[in-house]
Amino acid sequence: MKSFNLADYVKKPPKSFHEDEESVVEWALEGFSVADQKQLITSADGKGAHHSLDCSILELADDIAYGIHDIEDIVARGLATEREVKEEIRNP
Repeated sequence: MKSFNLADYVKKPPKSFHEDEESVVEWALEGFSVADQKQLITSADGKGAHHSLDCSILELADDIAYGIHDIEDIVARGLATEREVKEEIRNP
């Protein structure tokens, strides 16, 4: 195992969790296979392979908010009516 060197993490700390959260993390991972668990927590370049759950939720919420704002702009500028937008959403 490689020894921990704080200088390696000056710019950005490693992704981790507090020891008090260990049981929650274990619970969250128990539904995944061992191979999937290893893939989730490792990467070749030392950076996390995936965003954290809270970061993923925030990114999704941001995408939804921008999408809704874009739709509102389309209607406000008269490029489509509200009815046309609703129809397109229901029947893409």
